Amino acid sequence: MSGSTAGEGSVSGAAVVVTGASPGIGAACARELARAGYTVFAGRRDVPAAGAATPTGPGAVVPLALDVTDDESVALALETVERRLAPGGRLVGLVNNAGTVVIGPAELLSMQDLREQYEVNVVGAVRASQAFLPALRRSGGRVVNMGSLTGRVSFPFAGPYSSSKAALAAMTHAMRRELAPLGVRVALVEPGNVRTGIWDKHIRSVEALLERSQPEARRLYERALRADVEMVRGLRTGGADPQSVARAVLHAVDSENPRSRYPVGLDARIFSVLLRFVPSSVSDRLVARFMGLR
Repeated sequence: MSGSTAGEGSVSGAAVVVTGASPGIGAACARELARAGYTVFAGRRDVPAAGAATPTGPGAVVPLALDVTDDESVALALETVERRLAPGGRLVGLVNNAGTVVIGPAELLSMQDLREQYEVNVVGAVRASQAFLPALRRSGGRVVNMGSLTGRVSFPFAGPYSSSKAALAAMTHAMRRELAPLGVRVALVEPGNVRTGIWDKHIRSVEALLERSQPEARRLYERALRADVEMVRGLRTGGADPQSVARAVLHAVDSENPRSRYPVGLDARIFSVLLRFVPSSVSDRLVARFMGLR
């Protein structure tokens, strides 16, 4: 911590929990933090609760059974981390990366899907933070929440995902101001287009929605949803490397002076500036043209 690197020996005995550490951004964050010398507890829902023991120590990535939507799972994950910390070790960071994506027009959304979107992306981040904050207060540690460019600009049919990220951003700002007097720093990382499996999830979500939709709903929305899928097929071949997001997360955990927000990727940086000045009528036309809807 304190702006130092593992090469200076400053992070010895320091651990970080990463939620949603599946392939993509979460796994990249785990690797980057481990390379910096942290013990990383990589939380995933598909890790057996009673998995084989894994050595801990500087640079280790330790699989951790963690489902942020389940109170018992989060409590057991906390017990596991505290039990497996090296003697004298301390938890210095929590990276709330776990997330899911629900896509569809508001008129057709399943309320169950909408609740799941918020349960994972917003409630799950708060649930994990509540569990690990006592340890983070003791260490003067960090909370890093994984937001998104779409928390600033909402594209058609991405309302569930975008609104969940906007809610997480608002929660992050509140937490930052609440926890600063208690010695815990809080940051928001806001990636733009990143090469991960989220685009495949996006496409599957649209296809599932169309499959279960009634004929009238398909008549109203199918053309636009097909255009959305074609746009996403193009996006998933480009975008930033997940490692660029991981480097921002490392800075938020490790720097003496972390920033409050980390836009990652050229698109995220451009939008974060443009949206302050461009009227909604103009941005609406630009988004529609970008998606092939005009």
